Amino acid sequence: MNAGGQQYQSFLAAALRAQAGHFANLASGDGLAKGGFISGFASNMVPAGRFGGMTLRVSVTPAEIGNAFQMRSARYDTDAMLVTDRASFQFGYGNGAAALDGSTGFAFRTDYDLAKGGANPLLGLASGGGYIGARTMVGDRLTIGFGTTDRMSRRNLGAFGIQRAGSGDWIDRYAAQAQNVSLAYWLGAGITARANFTHLHEDAALLGIQSLERADLQGGAVTDGVTGGFDFAIGRSLMVAGSATIARTHAQSGQITTNNLTSASAELALIKSRLLTHSDELRLTVASPLHTIGGHLSYTSVGVVDRSTGEIGLLSQSFRPHGRLPLAGQAMYGLALPKGKGELSLFGRADRESQLTSTDSISYTAGAQLRLSF
Repeated sequence: MNAGGQQYQSFLAAALRAQAGHFANLASGDGLAKGGFISGFASNMVPAGRFGGMTLRVSVTPAEIGNAFQMRSARYDTDAMLVTDRASFQFGYGNGAAALDGSTGFAFRTDYDLAKGGANPLLGLASGGGYIGARTMVGDRLTIGFGTTDRMSRRNLGAFGIQRAGSGDWIDRYAAQAQNVSLAYWLGAGITARANFTHLHEDAALLGIQSLERADLQGGAVTDGVTGGFDFAIGRSLMVAGSATIARTHAQSGQITTNNLTSASAELALIKSRLLTHSDELRLTVASPLHTIGGHLSYTSVGVVDRSTGEIGLLSQSFRPHGRLPLAGQAMYGLALPKGKGELSLFGRADRESQLTSTDSISYTAGAQLRLSF
């Protein structure tokens, strides 16, 4: 196992915790409901009563620590959903990306993680704080949803040996907000087609990247993206889901500016419940995390513009941040022990990161977890 230090250990622990209890809920078939109200995210919730003809589903789970971020003061994610036959209303503090995306096949945080998954990384960048959203059916097949989510995280600068400079907080603070409109159309035969339109605003960053120099991205960046995907349920124990996103980023108010900067991501998931027993699940995913596919970045700084006279002025340098296509394969297996005695989780992952050079770099992560009840 190549853990890659504390960040990989944190990621591995989070993946195993997220898997525990998830596979049994998907095996129940709740996530296959027509209309898309009960998504894979919502299937982890527990019914908690009825209010005015609406069913309340709630979930309280341990909060996860993002790579190189500090644990927030709220140690738990709290999610709630009110559901009727033709509408749903969800709100909470935590995994807003999965709640607003609504796909049955993509319910894990890693699916929306900028560096780990490819479902809708724009929502993932703004996920972790408060969120609110709603869906309603229009006719018998079309579901329309909308929502908003935000995030304010503190970076663990000590992990990089970076000292905070000055009195500003742009270095250790990452803040983003996203609004989302979603469409889901039930085609029949277990197939649901999906489309999402996401508007992301990052306060002092560009696609999750920040600078030690405040002037570089002082105005932040705005990214608009379109996500298309599908959920294909084959019976009650097999599902195939796909998602692809293309986005355009605009930043023009700092020393770093963009020119038609275009990025893309994609993910394909296969979920098989009842593989060996009635209480297990295997989940296989192949993802290409967010990467640039077009456009330029420009950096403007003060320098010598005329070497013959030594005249000082503004210099603009442009480059294309295009590297090798990043790929990641992941396998998760979960087994619930008989009579509620515990759970067994197995996890494996291989990552080929995007590089601006030809150097081949593949990292591996693997782990196992056994939980027993006494």
